[in-house]
Amino acid sequence: MLDSAVDPARVWRGMIQVWAEGAEPAFTRWTEWTAARHSAYKLGRTPEAVRKTFYGLVAQADRKPIDLDGTLLTGDDIRLGLRGMFFSARDAAEAVAEVKKAAAGAPQSADRELRTPEPVPPSFGRTVPEDNGDASFWAVVCADTRAWPRDPEQYREDAIRDKARYPLYGDFAAHIKPCAFWKKTGSEPATRIGNKVRALILQNKWDSQTPLTSGQGLHRAMQGSKMVTVAGGVGHGIYGNKSCADETATTYLTTGKLPTKDVTCKAAPAADERHTPTGCRSLHRRASRGWSAASDRQGLQGAHPSTRGRRAACAMGNDLGSPCVNADQRMPSVPVLRRRTGCSTTTGSATPSR
Repeated sequence: MLDSAVDPARVWRGMIQVWAEGAEPAFTRWTEWTAARHSAYKLGRTPEAVRKTFYGLVAQADRKPIDLDGTLLTGDDIRLGLRGMFFSARDAAEAVAEVKKAAAGAPQSADRELRTPEPVPPSFGRTVPEDNGDASFWAVVCADTRAWPRDPEQYREDAIRDKARYPLYGDFAAHIKPCAFWKKTGSEPATRIGNKVRALILQNKWDSQTPLTSGQGLHRAMQGSKMVTVAGGVGHGIYGNKSCADETATTYLTTGKLPTKDVTCKAAPAADERHTPTGCRSLHRRASRGWSAASDRQGLQGAHPSTRGRRAACAMGNDLGSPCVNADQRMPSVPVLRRRTGCSTTTGSATPSR
């Protein structure tokens, strides 16, 4: 069973770029949801007005960074930090409303969650380098395929092109990554799918990390596979989260019997308000660790600031993106506003609190 799947035809650069593609319809959906609740969030009475409010904040922050609880946010920080959050309408509306208040110089909400110190890591983990998670991620995506372009100019051109196509996140997703400099002797050709065993694929419609088109791509590639699509489903990772897909998945796991045809089921009505894992991360955490969009201009995104290399080749004027990986992602560049979102604050993974 493959839950929230990767499209093998897009491994791996295409799977990062698909985050930008998937963010645009999620953002549009968020503007519609938020406009219907103008009385609560004051972000605009129509979807177009909400969109204008958001990009107005981005433009304002680009002119002069917005001070949010002592953290200076550029427009790039806002776009980079909130991309995944737009898949969870209520969390995103709350976050943007707080940024709007900060931009206007208004005092913080009295009910804002107080920032708490980072928990002390267990003794066995204290000697692990801070960039360990990043190194692990890039080791996978750079070594799993040899299809990464080597010419920095191509990344620059792609970033300009995709920023126009996908204004929320296109430049971040298309820009240069460490894989451009990965030795080919340390990588291997992408795996070709030639399965003889059938499989079940589970996919939410609104998945920030493996969008619906990604799961559909794997479904096409795998002979005899069946797919369960959760219409209105939000989040990365389905099985065991009380999803309407659970019954079909459990039947397959316990009996080995696939459904006779693809299945589409409907998520609970309030699924669009689900607290996404990315909603538990903090913009403050990103800034305190030195991960700002401005600092990313100085070196390869995904490398720890103390070990960045090839800076001249990567300082191209556009910010370098390092999107989150999955629901348990440990990438430091998934900054979002943390308010009373009902999320746990455990480091390492972020899960909705029950």
